[in-house]
Amino acid sequence: MKKIIALMLALFCVTALFFGGCGENEQTECTVRFCQTGYETIIRKVKKGEALTDIPEPKQVEGKEIIWNYTDFSCITTDLTVTAIEKTNYCKVTFKQEGQPDVVKMVKRGESLTDIPEPKEVDGKEMVWDCTDFSKITADLIVTAVVCRTFTITLKTGYTEEKVPMETTTIKVVYGKEFTLPVPKYVEDSPSVSHEFDCWKIEGTNQKVTDGIYTFEQDLVLVALWEIWTGPY
Repeated sequence: MKKIIALMLALFCVTALFFGGCGENEQTECTVRFCQTGYETIIRKVKKGEALTDIPEPKQVEGKEIIWNYTDFSCITTDLTVTAIEKTNYCKVTFKQEGQPDVVKMVKRGESLTDIPEPKEVDGKEMVWDCTDFSKITADLIVTAVVCRTFTITLKTGYTEEKVPMETTTIKVVYGKEFTLPVPKYVEDSPSVSHEFDCWKIEGTNQKVTDGIYTFEQDLVLVALWEIWTGPY
C-alpha cells in the first residue's frame, strides 16, 4: 500500500513539474521588426498585450512618401514584421470612435478591405460604422462609429391584378447590417395562369432591392414584382 501511495505522489510531482515548465515557456514579450529595403532592420521589444509607443520613422525617399504598412500598435499580442511602403500605392482607412484609440488599416489602392474592426458598445447601445462599403478603396477614408439605427421595411406582396391576394408584412432592419428579404410564395390562379416572384422594388420607383447591407437612411415600402405565366402546362 505504501509503495502505491509513493508511486502516486511521484507521478503527481512529475505532472506538476511538466505543466509548470510549460507555463514558464509561455511568451511574455513580443518582437516588432521594422524593415525597409536598403536599411538595417529596427527591432523593438514590448510586453505581450501592451502598446508599442517607440515607433521609428521610416526613411524618406525624394519625391515619395514612405510609411509603414502597419499602424495599429495599441495592443501587441504576437511577434510582428512591419514593412516600409510607398503611400501612393496604398490607402489609409481610419476608424474613429469617441473614447477609443483610432484604428488604422492600410489597404492597397483599388483593393478591398476585409479586416474590419468592431466598434465598441456605448452605454448599452450598439454602435455601427457610418460607412459599410469597403469593397474598393481608392482614397484615404475616415470611418466614424455611430449609434445603431433601426428601420422598418414594409413588404407588399400583392400584384396589381386581382388574381393575386394582397398581403402586407413588415420586418425590422439595422442600418449598416446584413438583412435578408423573404421570397413570396408561388401563386397559381388556375391551371393556365400563375404568378412567379421576380424581385422586390421600392414602391413608386423601378429601383430593385436585394439582400445585403442596409444603407438606406429611411424606412422602405417594397412591392413584389411578379412574372405572369399563361398557357397550357
